[in-house]
Amino acid sequence: MASCRHGATRNFLVQRHHQTMHRICHIITGLNVGGAERHLAALLSRLEAGPDDADGGDRQSSAAGGFHNEVISLLEPGAMAAELGRIPVFSLGMDRGLSAPHKWPGAMRRLARLLESRPPDLVQTWMYHADLAGAAAIRLAHWPGKKPPLVWGLRNAYVSKGAVRLSTRGVITMLALLSRRRSSGPAAIIAPSQTAVRIHAKLGYAANTLAVIPSGVDTDRFRPDAGARARLLDAAGIADPDVLLVGFVSRWDPVKDVPGFLAALAALPEDMTPRVRAVLMGTGLNRENRELAAMVDTHPLKQSIRLLGVRGDLPALLPGLDVAVNSSRGESLPMAVLEAMSCGVACVVTDVGDSAIAVGKTGFVAPPGDAGALASAMAAVLRLPDEERRGLGSAARERALLEYGLDRSAARYAALYRTLIAGRGLTEFI
Repeated sequence: MASCRHGATRNFLVQRHHQTMHRICHIITGLNVGGAERHLAALLSRLEAGPDDADGGDRQSSAAGGFHNEVISLLEPGAMAAELGRIPVFSLGMDRGLSAPHKWPGAMRRLARLLESRPPDLVQTWMYHADLAGAAAIRLAHWPGKKPPLVWGLRNAYVSKGAVRLSTRGVITMLALLSRRRSSGPAAIIAPSQTAVRIHAKLGYAANTLAVIPSGVDTDRFRPDAGARARLLDAAGIADPDVLLVGFVSRWDPVKDVPGFLAALAALPEDMTPRVRAVLMGTGLNRENRELAAMVDTHPLKQSIRLLGVRGDLPALLPGLDVAVNSSRGESLPMAVLEAMSCGVACVVTDVGDSAIAVGKTGFVAPPGDAGALASAMAAVLRLPDEERRGLGSAARERALLEYGLDRSAARYAALYRTLIAGRGLTEFI
């Protein structure tokens, strides 16, 4: 049976909602700490109807608010479940063997029954396995009226051999076929970047269902903070306040190219390295990761590298960086970069996905997989006088406010949902 994390909210959730409210069911592969999961948590903070909305509260009248949301995780809920607050979270308990074919029929039946018991006005799925699960469950479920529109959410823009598992590539192939079927395909497929749209169109996804809504960063939560540097130095155990702090916020994954980041650190100019301290934060970026720990222990700058792992206080630490680095070999539109920009931190990124578009003239770009070029870009930022580096960070903040604000992104999702629920097509939204 699927389980609900917020049992105390059941009675509230089964009440008939106000006729202007719409119930959205979000299905996601899991709720560990990652870009897609952080994006979902931030998005729902804007889409969710406020407690007084049924009586005409402010959220209902906003561009994005007025929805009741529920989240179903295929896997056991991870750390990001707590970020969802009062939003109910259900789990199918597929904590092992997500790609095992024999486990899917039973899980999809459970998912279909769960959808039947709490009929949504629209189903939004996030990431490949959830896209497939949503399509299957909607088809299996018995609906009292018209079945709800289905929206797939793409996050990836790097699906070449070696980047994703063979089983996941099989799922992508099935999704491409399903996307072209009117009876079981999605009403819309939303990606955060133009790169993701182009790649998936080439993979066979129905082009007339693809659209872009850039991810949005909560610029109120991720903002410059004069006290962040002291907190970050303390968290990293660094006594010298005059060091140059290089941040890497990501996860342990071959696509994220953590070894490439470490190689770039080693390639920094010798006259610069005594002042440099590297702080790595994210899932698997800790001493418990033996492979990473071994890399650090044999690194020429091993005394300058700090592994902090997952941090629940990331917004309080990020503004303390001198530069944020993303060394990924593949991205769509990385949340870590948008969050750093919003904190007023200059970024160095690899030219993957829409990363270069995001930073624009406020950061530096290097080719993926080129540690020397990445080191040169990092050095270019670190050599800037403090005032110029801060100016670059301020420009990054302004760009995040202008182009990648959460309210703007959430308003676009809200407009899409209302368009599809009203029975109108994606072309009217675009």
